[in-house]
Amino acid sequence: MPFQMHGLVVLAFLGAVLLPPPPVIAVNTDKGSQTNAKKELSGYVLVKLATSSDTAKIAKGHSLEDVKKVGSTGWRQMKIKDTKGSLQKVQELIEAGVQAEPIYEVYAAVTPNDPAWTASPAYLATAMQRISAPAAWDIHTGSQTIGPTVCIIDTGISFSHPDLVGNVFVDGSYNAITNVAGAAAEDDNSHGTHCAGTIGGVGNNNAGVAGVAWRGRMITCK
Repeated sequence: MPFQMHGLVVLAFLGAVLLPPPPVIAVNTDKGSQTNAKKELSGYVLVKLATSSDTAKIAKGHSLEDVKKVGSTGWRQMKIKDTKGSLQKVQELIEAGVQAEPIYEVYAAVTPNDPAWTASPAYLATAMQRISAPAAWDIHTGSQTIGPTVCIIDTGISFSHPDLVGNVFVDGSYNAITNVAGAAAEDDNSHGTHCAGTIGGVGNNNAGVAGVAWRGRMITCK
């Protein structure tokens, strides 16, 4: 039985990568697993201006149309109005003493094939995108040998659930109601299992959901 996202708030630690300027305009295709891709966005350039008053002057002098501000460090996206390609326009601007860069569309390298990812309503995809999980998955999707063991304090976990097997461990789990460890922490309500799927549902296995960590170690305290 697949999990669904219903306003559940999960705290997770995700790695972040800080990219130096110029900014990268990222595009996530959400069309399944694919190789790393970075493609020049034709017809546009990034231009860094010393002051906002330079915008009209640079645009007029180099056949550009100002589109929008990008980030907070003076970069602006501009549309090329003449027949030059993006790289040619960047070269023209650099030769004129203007800091400029091409714009690249960056496609996510990893998106899961789990049915809930493409389901409608898109509870899973929307929630994961809000916490930038796809960007983190491009770097790492989790491990059972490194990183923390997550303890879910809830109604227990279904240890035999097909989308959790391999990520959830009976040993170390505990039923605080009966004071018995191990299998006694089996979920009899489903809420704890729901949480476990959100945090660590096995990802990219063409079944159920993809958790924040596709691989990991979870135990429960019921």
